[in-house]
Amino acid sequence: MARSRIVRPEFWSDEKISSLSFLARLIYIGMWNFSDDFGVVKGNPVWLKSQIFPYDKIQTPLIIRTLNELQTLGRIISFSSNGEQFFYLPYFRRHQVINRPSKTRNPEPPPDILDRLNEHSMSTQRALNDETETEIEIETETEIEIEKKRKREERVSSPTFSSKEPLDSTIQTPEEFVELYHRFCPNLPQVLKITPDRRKKILLRLKENYQKVFWVEVFKRADEILIPGNRRHAEWKPNLDFVIESSSNCVKILEGKYPTTGQKHRQRAIQSLLEEQDEL
Repeated sequence: MARSRIVRPEFWSDEKISSLSFLARLIYIGMWNFSDDFGVVKGNPVWLKSQIFPYDKIQTPLIIRTLNELQTLGRIISFSSNGEQFFYLPYFRRHQVINRPSKTRNPEPPPDILDRLNEHSMSTQRALNDETETEIEIETETEIEIEKKRKREERVSSPTFSSKEPLDSTIQTPEEFVELYHRFCPNLPQVLKITPDRRKKILLRLKENYQKVFWVEVFKRADEILIPGNRRHAEWKPNLDFVIESSSNCVKILEGKYPTTGQKHRQRAIQSLLEEQDEL
């Protein structure tokens, strides 16, 4: 079933996209329409031609050559499942915002493909970090101190994105996810290790929503949660494992289903007033 998709203005100015042929760009966009909400589309060239170009006389060999062009650039990755061919679009979530993914979907790409993509993303991030460190070494000591002071002030004032960081930026790896958790959940237990189970659950949550602005809101609200203790139970705060356990936990956090530190303080104030009235 075809779905409505978004073509962002940045698509046309992307240097790598511009290296593709006109037909490849059109097929790439068409594959978004006919993929599921997780970026997987049927890989049969004849089927793709019938869906994207139902009235055009385009030969199948040309479709195949164009698909190879997209594979060479890394925009699509071929895999098979139960004898059927599929394409995984690794940059699908970069172009599309999926708030409520459909339950119907194509087969998931094999784990080795996802692991390879995660390793590539981490390598790219490390390379970017190395470049940043090199640039910082060139700066004068005064400039470095000014920048550190500015960052400290930003952290103290409010845990929000800086003006240079786009609100629609995305989270690509579990490491980025945990880093964001630490940044916006200073009152919750810290994560010392990303275990295989945690990595798997984080990737599942990112498939549901990988937008950074969404997770910032989840983490900020989770950081305020505090269930008061009693004689039988100690007070409780959520941790990363609770957040990533299920999508329903995230929804409950956003909907304010759990008491917060502010509510606890209000309850104490009310109780204090009642006690004073009893004394009078």
